[in-house]
Amino acid sequence: MSRIEWTEEYSVAVEEVDLQHKQLFRYLDQLAESIETGRGDIAVGTLLNELISYVNVHFKLEEEYFERYSYPQADEHRILHGNFVLRVNWLMSRYAAGETSTAAEMLTFLQDWICEHILYEDKKYAPYLTAEIFQS
Repeated sequence: MSRIEWTEEYSVAVEEVDLQHKQLFRYLDQLAESIETGRGDIAVGTLLNELISYVNVHFKLEEEYFERYSYPQADEHRILHGNFVLRVNWLMSRYAAGETSTAAEMLTFLQDWICEHILYEDKKYAPYLTAEIFQS
């Protein structure tokens, strides 16, 4: 199972957002380790639930920034968040139904989605938000 690590390339230069992104990477690492070591369905399920809860907290923070600073592409970004939640809920329902192989599938999906989302979508708002925040 491959692991991903936070590097500065993922920084959006908004401290609170970067801190949350780093926490997401820590959750992904814990989940990968749990799956690799075969900790069991309960441990993996608990980590999946914690990670998904934290993702929702993170999305809320980003969307609050969008609102506060009138980010012009906020609606498109919210749609991406919504699509992510739908996919994760579907994967979680499969996992809850006993499809334990779904944990590895979900880890791959989460790693890919979070990394790509930060690098290609969050990076779009980075210059806008940093300009707005530092002008305030």
